[in-house]
Amino acid sequence: MPRSIVYALIAFVLFSCTEEDPIKVSLVNLVDEAPGGNCEAGGLKIETGFDNNNDQILSTDEVLQTKYVCSAETDKQLRLEIGAPNFGTNETNFVLSQFETYHLIKFNKLHYSNVESIIFTPSMYASKNSMFPSETTTCVVELYNVTDGVSIANSQLSSDVDQWIFKESGNLYDALPAKEVTLGIRVRTTNPNLYASTGIRSYLFINKN
Repeated sequence: MPRSIVYALIAFVLFSCTEEDPIKVSLVNLVDEAPGGNCEAGGLKIETGFDNNNDQILSTDEVLQTKYVCSAETDKQLRLEIGAPNFGTNETNFVLSQFETYHLIKFNKLHYSNVESIIFTPSMYASKNSMFPSETTTCVVELYNVTDGVSIANSQLSSDVDQWIFKESGNLYDALPAKEVTLGIRVRTTNPNLYASTGIRSYLFINKN
């Protein structure tokens, strides 16, 4: 809840000797500001104005000025989880999870300041099968812009290892759109007899200067 403070300083009080023009007292609201566009790491919102109805509460329509005191940023790396856990396929064409809860929604690279790089780091697995002992496959994944229906350039990674491993892309900052989008991971195998899969966790790492 906002914390209203009544200042008894002459500079904040307007004096009048008539009932038609009563004394107006200045109030200040101090409100915790969540991390976001005004303060990336959170902070404090300061609202000032006159208590026109003398109820000792600074209401929204009485606010004349708003300022922010932001907390210092300390995180040099942010980790965003993305993709369905253990999402596998035998398809040789790319497959995308149909469930929105497995996508990274409302991602916008412009919401992050001082970004040095954005790295796509999926967990990958290429299976083996005793029925086809001489056959191998490659797990291929890519970062996908679900909103516009296009792949993110230079995000495709592959692995032919039959255990869970992480692979890292290069810096994808310039390849990512400069707007709000939904991102997902597409997966395919190179051998329809053997499936390929993501692991339990895949990430976007946002590295800052």
